[in-house]
Amino acid sequence: MHQRSASVLCLLCKAEPTSEEEADLGRRLAELRPAEWAELVRLAELNAVVPWVTKRLRILLPRAEAFLPRVFVEAAERASVAGSARLVQAAVLAKRFDEAGIPLIVLKGGLFAGEFYRDPGYKKMNDVDLLVHPDHVAAGLALFKELGLLSIGDLFGTYQPGATTHHTPPFISPDLALVTGLHWDLVSPHCRVRTDLVGLHSRLVRTVLGEAPVWRMSWEDNLFHLCIHLPYYKLGLRELADVSNLVLHAGTGFDWDLFSHLVARGRAEDDVYRCLTLADRLLPFAPPGDLLRRCRRQASALTRADTERRRLDLSLLLHSRSAHLAKIEKAFVVFRLAEQYRERSLAYLGMWLPALYPPRRELERIAALPPWASPLRRLGARLRMPFLLWRALGRDHGRLALGVVTARNFLDLVGATLAWPLRPPGRSLRKHPHIGVLERLE
Repeated sequence: MHQRSASVLCLLCKAEPTSEEEADLGRRLAELRPAEWAELVRLAELNAVVPWVTKRLRILLPRAEAFLPRVFVEAAERASVAGSARLVQAAVLAKRFDEAGIPLIVLKGGLFAGEFYRDPGYKKMNDVDLLVHPDHVAAGLALFKELGLLSIGDLFGTYQPGATTHHTPPFISPDLALVTGLHWDLVSPHCRVRTDLVGLHSRLVRTVLGEAPVWRMSWEDNLFHLCIHLPYYKLGLRELADVSNLVLHAGTGFDWDLFSHLVARGRAEDDVYRCLTLADRLLPFAPPGDLLRRCRRQASALTRADTERRRLDLSLLLHSRSAHLAKIEKAFVVFRLAEQYRERSLAYLGMWLPALYPPRRELERIAALPPWASPLRRLGARLRMPFLLWRALGRDHGRLALGVVTARNFLDLVGATLAWPLRPPGRSLRKHPHIGVLERLE
């Protein structure tokens, strides 16, 4: 990997560079050789930062257009159009909540797009995540229906929120421009991490979504949210740059003592150690050393070893982003929704085959293997892969809940297999009138 390409890419992902940093970055870009430009383009695609990097390059160096693949320019334009359309509808929704006197809190990318990136299309986003007080969920859902948003739960009939969830199923506008949903907590009740909801709501800050008044969490709560929701193996600049840019945007006003309290109270040391360490490696923001040391001591041995291996090798880290777990989770959704035995059985295989035998590239990313890893080391990684993926899924969904769901899925498949000769085939999921909505979520 060309080190100059890697460092330039990281700097391009800074949301609010100083004029001196801009000038320095312009000089570095002008010095890149064609091979380094090709490497920068490849790494931008691997790290899923094409829209933002394309925009920054076109501003900083007009001749950069010659080095950008046409698909990059098209991806940036699509993200910009989709982001602008999403913002318009989200602002209408936010205004209605404000009129109803319901504090609406914007989370993650939907917030950061306006706060420090100042670009609704800074990255490809499927949705705008929203949080309300638990007491306001019913009223919020009534407003969703009033504004004509369609619930995935209503459309498919079986995909309903339960009493043990922390958010609704997705809601989609009729033109599919806006995908959203309501959260009343930041984590599932099954998750080992705990949130300080009372404190969170006491620290809310007024802001805007487009031109509509909304609320945001404190920067400390926002950082905590990013840390506990960083997918264990989705470690690209797309995810980690948000972490660095949030802290850099907050500046000296960021209360590290409050954040440390949230981490200890939430038992989130493992998540925070991994997230802050890797984000700081890509785009430095100097998190307190004593906080990182405390979190490292309380992190699991696996997290410590894996995080340190990636931190020490920038090339390895920039090649680490894996969306493999998301494919398994999507197969789970299809399995729960499908009626036809063939579609259910294929979805079941779609859950287990990637977990038991992932493709070579995904194996390297998940196990943090360098290209020169020995065959014996690759074999060891492949044997450990089901454990690593199960562990990562358990972090997000709760290990007990994951075990129960896994057993239920197996029993459901056994029951469907036994009943297959006796039951009508049912409707194909592909012929469902709302399949386009489900595909939009993918």
